Amino acid sequence: DFESIKGIHTFKGVDYTDTITIRHLLSNRSGLPDYFHGETMKRLLNNHDEGWGYEKVIEYVKRQEALFLPGEGKKAKYIDTNFQLLGKVIETLFNLSFSDAIDAHIIKPLALKDTYLYDERVDQSLIHMTYKGNTLTLPKYMASIGPEGGIVSTAKDLNQFLFAFFEGKLFNNNILPSLYNWKLLFGPGLFFYGTGISMQPISLRKIKQGLIGHWGQSGAFAFYYPQKDLYMSGTINAITGHNKAAKVMMKVLKSL
Repeated sequence: DFESIKGIHTFKGVDYTDTITIRHLLSNRSGLPDYFHGETMKRLLNNHDEGWGYEKVIEYVKRQEALFLPGEGKKAKYIDTNFQLLGKVIETLFNLSFSDAIDAHIIKPLALKDTYLYDERVDQSLIHMTYKGNTLTLPKYMASIGPEGGIVSTAKDLNQFLFAFFEGKLFNNNILPSLYNWKLLFGPGLFFYGTGISMQPISLRKIKQGLIGHWGQSGAFAFYYPQKDLYMSGTINAITGHNKAAKVMMKVLKSL
């Protein structure tokens, strides 16, 4: 329903919402405002638990100025808003809730035994994240960000998904090269982003031959290293845990 999202991308007084494509969203090139920054991030990191589902995100971004035109030049910025919209696209295409769509098209086909979309109403076992040594208890927030990664899993299941992704068990992996249209991003962290997938450099000498996969907000990681045909998944369970996770992966690579 375009009318419900009209006005989410307003740049210098002009609405460009109808020019945004799915590829723009997947590649973080939409230029949409991001809800996950500033005061929102500050409240969450201060343990103020609140849900940020699709409707709330749409309402928020309509009041903000867009960052740049969709697909403009080489501009790209990691925007959580993109993934809330992609979640709604999935629900519309399959006529299923996001949870049921993930279950039907990923979890069941791959027989992932310990992976599910988090729901605070039925699951009180979530291991909490930390931030600067403080425990964050954010069940409402975690339950509201399914399309952004609000998923509970294990390292074993993550590796199983990662293997299936790169080996063509979910789709024809001939499309993979088309996803590797890398754009350098400076936040969060320094990495390259393609279409729905990221690449983490491991050296300046081979800056575009790094780890391919994705980071999670909690210091979670799921990466494939083509040069060694190696899959690595896990988590640090800390908002600022990405450096520690990267050191762990580098230690594994050096041991090989």
